Amino acid sequence: MMLVGWVAGLFKQFMKFFGVGIVSTLLDWAIFALAFKLVGFPYWLALIMSFACGAIVNFLMNKKLTFQNKSKSPFQPLVFFIIAGFMLGISLILMSFLVKMMDALIARMIVTGIIFVINFIVHKLITFGRFFQ
Repeated sequence: MMLVGWVAGLFKQFMKFFGVGIVSTLLDWAIFALAFKLVGFPYWLALIMSFACGAIVNFLMNKKLTFQNKSKSPFQPLVFFIIAGFMLGISLILMSFLVKMMDALIARMIVTGIIFVINFIVHKLITFGRFFQ
């Protein structure tokens, strides 16, 4: 019975992580569209701004809602953003392989799914794990 409770709790946390991911992604895309299309910033500047805003919201929401982490460590956000940058690099590498075999949008969906699961595990264990309690 303990295993069932643990799995149910993990699933609930995973779904919260998913919801936070949707919110932060929509914010990221909205800021990118506004900065690039409306304001006229270069795409790379709009991307940096939107990625940073989405990542900040993602960190704060996951800290409070998903993992209910109370750490006050100044290193926790740094670890989060290092992991986010690393995951962005892995995404680019995976995309470079997959786009040779399939449509880029399908490749992006596959990569997003893979990175999402890895992100959940890494942030659960490291960013919001025992080290930063």
